[in-house]
Amino acid sequence: ILEKIIRVDLQGIQKIDANYVENTYKILNTLAVSSPNEVSYSFLANQIKQNARVVETILSALKGAGVVYLLLPFKKSSILVRKEQKILLALPFRHVLASNLGIPLEAIKGGVREDAFVTNTFELKPKYVKTERERKTPDYVISGKTFEVGNHDYKHDTDYYVKEELVLKEDVIPLALMCLLL
Repeated sequence: ILEKIIRVDLQGIQKIDANYVENTYKILNTLAVSSPNEVSYSFLANQIKQNARVVETILSALKGAGVVYLLLPFKKSSILVRKEQKILLALPFRHVLASNLGIPLEAIKGGVREDAFVTNTFELKPKYVKTERERKTPDYVISGKTFEVGNHDYKHDTDYYVKEELVLKEDVIPLALMCLLL
C-alpha cells in the first residue's frame, strides 16, 4: 500500500523524482522506529540530509495521502505557541515499517498506542500538550479534556488515562474503546 501511495498517489499530487521517493521512505522509516516525542522537522531533515522545507513538503503530501497525522500543539491562552506539529503515523504503518526493519513490536509499542489514539480521535481535533523539561503533563487535549496515553500511571493532573488493558475505572478508558470512535 505504501509503495502505491508513494510512487503513484504522490505523483498525482506533485512531480516527484527518485530522490524524493528515497527521502520519503527514509522519513517513514525514521518515524516508524522513533518515539513520537523525539521526532522534529529538523531531526528528519538531518536524517535525509536535506533542509526542513523538503521535510515539510514530504510530510504535507503524506498527510494528504492519509499516511501521517500532523497535530498542532495545545495552547492554554492566546499566546502563540511556536512549536512544530507532532507527527504520527496512521495505523498500521508504524508496525509494518518497523517489522520490515526487524524492529520488534515491544520497541515501538508506545508509538503504536499514540498512533491508534490519534487515528481514532482525529476527527475530534486532538492537540498535543507541549511538555516542559523534567515535568510530566498529559499527552493530548480534546474539547478541553486531557488524555494520557500509555500504561504508566503518572500522577499529574489529567482527566483520562487511555490504557491497553481493559480496566474499568472512572478515569481510565481502554484503548480498544477509543478505537470505536471512528
